[in-house]
Amino acid sequence: MFHLKRITFAALLAAPLLAAAPAPPAKPAPVIKPAPVTPAPPPAPPTAPGPALSADLQRGTFIQTMDAEFRRRDANGDGKIVRAELEQFERGVAYAAAQARNRELFQRLDADRNGVISPGEFAALAENPPLPDVQPLMNRFDPNRDQSITLIEYRAATLANFDRLDADHDGVVTGAEMRASTAAAAVRPQGR
Repeated sequence: MFHLKRITFAALLAAPLLAAAPAPPAKPAPVIKPAPVTPAPPPAPPTAPGPALSADLQRGTFIQTMDAEFRRRDANGDGKIVRAELEQFERGVAYAAAQARNRELFQRLDADRNGVISPGEFAALAENPPLPDVQPLMNRFDPNRDQSITLIEYRAATLANFDRLDADHDGVVTGAEMRASTAAAAVRPQGR
């Protein structure tokens, strides 16, 4: 079973400051350096929403990809995704995105590129993503509303989308079919 340990990027980077001796009084305000050690990674984010628009996608490949995504969300490996697992996974994805934004921000704030920013600038890096709203995903993948997503329910929902994209129903979503679906979605009125 995977347990997501919540360690904020700010806490990780602040660790060396807590262990360091106080700065001599003659020096300006202390500086904070990024920690070289990173926390255990959150669950892997889901794969991109779909294949490149120019690539063909075989139904079997699609099923393998969707099954792998299901297993990443099924934290305890019992063959079902319950709300808590889905929330944990989505939080991990949001956390990974927040860490990436924080690293990018750190680089922007470190104007002289010496790997050090002031404590005031560092404080701007702390970000705790809110609990994600997984209700739309539960609505999509849990048709019987028992708050548990089975592999069968997950496959049914994802394969329905594959079948919708596979306009000629030959078991392959071609780049042309993907582009046609994307174009149709762009001109479709909202709410339909």
